[in-house]
Amino acid sequence: MILQSTILKGNSRLDQVAAGGQPVRPAPPHDDAGAVSRIQKALRVLLKISMEKSFTKGPTEEPDGKYGEETFQAVIAFQKKVFPTDPSQWDGRVGIKTLTEMEKGLPGGGGGTAPTAPTAAFTVVPFTETAPFLISQQKDNRAKGDLDSSKRASLSHLPLTTQLKIAEARLSLTSTLEQRMLQELLLGGTLPLAMGSTFIRNASVQVVPFANGSDLSKAVRSSSVFPVAHTDVRDEITKVFKASIAARKVVDFNDLAAAKKVVTPPLFGFSLRGDFALKVAIGSFQGVDVFLSKFEASVSPRRWKATLVYDFFDHFGADDSDTILDTSGHGTPGQVALWVMQHERHPGHFPFVSKVSVEIDAEDTL
Repeated sequence: MILQSTILKGNSRLDQVAAGGQPVRPAPPHDDAGAVSRIQKALRVLLKISMEKSFTKGPTEEPDGKYGEETFQAVIAFQKKVFPTDPSQWDGRVGIKTLTEMEKGLPGGGGGTAPTAPTAAFTVVPFTETAPFLISQQKDNRAKGDLDSSKRASLSHLPLTTQLKIAEARLSLTSTLEQRMLQELLLGGTLPLAMGSTFIRNASVQVVPFANGSDLSKAVRSSSVFPVAHTDVRDEITKVFKASIAARKVVDFNDLAAAKKVVTPPLFGFSLRGDFALKVAIGSFQGVDVFLSKFEASVSPRRWKATLVYDFFDHFGADDSDTILDTSGHGTPGQVALWVMQHERHPGHFPFVSKVSVEIDAEDTL
């Protein structure tokens, strides 16, 4: 696509996107300010909004060129407008599809295309796997201290203030410790509270599954960060297939095998501002497996479609650092109570590995 609109044309970064390059996206790292500035101007025209946080010098002056929260949300609003039935496009980033729709609605635009050479045909290797096919993996460390449930012989390595807090908690009834933990988790709502209740009942260190469609799975899928990670995976898959077409004239799902490390594991954390309940319940994922459960591709139209299954892993438990008071929120009474129960109040009260499964369709052009 050749950018022709008066607002978008003339920027090399946007020209890259128009040619199928990486989308313009929020930091980190900070994207090209000139490209972001043009996107901000386009959004004002297309959505008829003021965007006062971006246009701090006034509506007729240059915007700040920063891909902040206001710009991110405005891009999502535009994507919902132009792709109303395709939530997979609502990722808050300006890739070729979003840029094309912007171009269509702007003065002087139209999304003209440059002449292209005829594209070569290719063959498709049928997807015959009867079990999910692993395409990416980042294993979590099951030897971490947050899964340790053994009684400690000494606390001398901990600060004296922490030792005193643990000593005080040891004098409390188990029911009191449970209440301290649950009261803190309740600040995040029912999701973290359910995790705490699972911990109380848990009889051994084990993997506890939260299946696709569970409350936790649905919360992860609708979070602010999962759609961005999912789009990255989709884009990486497309790159692999396009490279295979160019080199071998074939689309082969085997080229995605996890052993080849061509798809980056989509690990991410949650923010207190955007996904408070998940921040309290999960914090950040420590491992992930990504599978194909269905796959197909076609020459006409040149497109691939798949069902992806994400298995995210986290640990519900406290390591020693969680008992030390700091500015990130560690060392609270609830966390100290969790630590004492995890190490000293059995049966029950064992840490566990949460396995959160999210199943979602993906597709893209080839």
